[in-house]
Amino acid sequence: FDSESRTEIRENQGLLALSNCLSSTNWRVQEEALMALANCAFDIPCKQTIGSLGGMKNGISLLSNPADIVVANACVALSRLVFDFMSGTDFMEQEGVPQLYTVLDRYVVAYQAYREYQDKIDAGEEVAIPDGETEPQLPDLKLGKSILENCKACGEQGNVRQMMRQG
Repeated sequence: FDSESRTEIRENQGLLALSNCLSSTNWRVQEEALMALANCAFDIPCKQTIGSLGGMKNGISLLSNPADIVVANACVALSRLVFDFMSGTDFMEQEGVPQLYTVLDRYVVAYQAYREYQDKIDAGEEVAIPDGETEPQLPDLKLGKSILENCKACGEQGNVRQMMRQG
């Protein structure tokens, strides 16, 4: 959205309407509402309004969604919402740092499992897949990029960076 559109959305209660969708029990509705809000989060008044309406809290909660695309979109949204000391504080108070670390860890573990499996296949080894499991797949690279960009954006705020270093 351009600046004029964002202002009109904010002034006509559009951010409030979208934030109401964040309380839906349908995670797809939550994800789409969060992405629409993230597309508005390019100026300070919109970012502040989105944060005060629960955008940060809901974005963090979507990080635990099992669908990679939802997690990737939540990372994109959160990277736009953490922009100053106060939003960084909100991110930390809502347990954003541990949740982000959990997402990063899950991604790294999935990638390592894929690499180990692929290395054995490439070496000509026979790899037994336990019953009920499938062979490891390469994790979504868009998700990996979104996670790292979110870590970078959050780490640009000194208070968040300090908590990330503590780990």
